[in-house]
Amino acid sequence: MAGDNASRPMSTDRPDTTESPYTVPKSMFQIEASMVDFSRDRRGTSTTSKQWVFGQLNLKRGIAHDTDVQVIVNSHSISGQVEGGDRAYSNGFGDVTVRVKHNLWGNDSGPTALAVMPYVTIPTHTAVSEHLWAGGLILPFAITLQNNWSLGIMSQFDFIERSDSDSSQLRWLQSVTTGIPITERVSTYFEMVVVTNPEAPVQLNGNTGFNFQVTENLVFDVGCRIGINRAAPDLGVFSGFSVRF
Repeated sequence: MAGDNASRPMSTDRPDTTESPYTVPKSMFQIEASMVDFSRDRRGTSTTSKQWVFGQLNLKRGIAHDTDVQVIVNSHSISGQVEGGDRAYSNGFGDVTVRVKHNLWGNDSGPTALAVMPYVTIPTHTAVSEHLWAGGLILPFAITLQNNWSLGIMSQFDFIERSDSDSSQLRWLQSVTTGIPITERVSTYFEMVVVTNPEAPVQLNGNTGFNFQVTENLVFDVGCRIGINRAAPDLGVFSGFSVRF
């Protein structure tokens, strides 16, 4: 409905890890794009892993008042490592993720909002593909605080195939983010992310960035991810934009 589309502010699932519980209004499209995303992780004294992702797209369509569907693609990825002066890189089209977000409450009003978002990741079997199917459930929750501050909390449960067997393993991600307005059009956020994997040490990341709202339906962003413990990737930097029509 036109009234719903006009009254509901645009909400994005980027740039932070914590997803938004608010959906794209029915019959509207939303594109959330990462122009460039770089990450680096040093292992020991001689090995460094690096990854570049260019043009990652999250294509969204509102299919009901409280439901949207999303297709996420990595248009071009380059990943590899440098070890003892030797370089080995792979590049290509990344895996595809399909998600459905359904808001349970708070989509149009109220101090809190909650959504459920099941997803499945389809391997493309390119040089940069994970080569394994994955799926899971994302539970984003948001609270509107005083002075337009916001608090986001998310739990994510990932069911991932083991590469050495037909069984699956469960990976759990928990994140907390705080959004802080600086001016009417500029805001920042601070985020903590914990990733628990039964076959790997716990990862702890601290993230921050800025949003620049050009219009009601166009937002640019920049940010960085910083590994707090040794198990987490050392550094990530990114920039992107979101547009709705």
